[in-house]
Amino acid sequence: AGSELAQGAVRFGVEALGAALPPDERAHVFVSYAHQDKAAMECFVSFLRPLQRHRGIKLWVDTDLRGGDEWEREIQQKLARCDLFALLVSRHAMDSDFILDVEVEAILKRIADGDQVRLYGVLMSPTPDVAVEGLRQRFQLRPAGARPLSLYAKRERDRAMAAIADEIAALLREVGRDPPVPEDVEDRARELILQGIAPPVSWREHIRELDFFRSKLADAAPLAGLTALTWLDL
Repeated sequence: AGSELAQGAVRFGVEALGAALPPDERAHVFVSYAHQDKAAMECFVSFLRPLQRHRGIKLWVDTDLRGGDEWEREIQQKLARCDLFALLVSRHAMDSDFILDVEVEAILKRIADGDQVRLYGVLMSPTPDVAVEGLRQRFQLRPAGARPLSLYAKRERDRAMAAIADEIAALLREVGRDPPVPEDVEDRARELILQGIAPPVSWREHIRELDFFRSKLADAAPLAGLTALTWLDL
């Protein structure tokens, strides 16, 4: 039965890459939204979920947080590792200090540092021009024509979100999975470790052999409560 299902999957072009690829080899997508827009977010994410199976992406939304998770550290980790940051633009999102000052700023800093991460803005509902002017001047927003998704009829909205999901899948084939290794990799890794964030995969071979207590990372131990780099999956 298993082989028949596998043959059927191949016949219909269904590739369960999500199960086949190790987490570090998947493209990561972070979805940022205002909690007042949760229903719209869930609809949007429903179009991205199939990409996990058919394109092997790793999709993350804050609803994935579990009881007992250190939510702020978890969010910082996901922001540091994502390949595409999907910003669901609304009047609520553009009035959120956490979204703008923490999440968006973290992505803009990565872009300024040369990391291969893409900020992908999606207009979910009508938003004052003054609130999105800065984004629109720098980044191409979706849907095409900058018409908010909430103004579409359902059939048109579904078609537009399917097109967005297809574009995201295509973009993730182009975006590098790992940020480039900076010259000051030890210092940059130390900054991440101080925040309890694992350094990007592409950096790890450059710091894997470091003696934690005899390197530039030494003072991170007491501050971060760490005893070994292996704690950060190195």
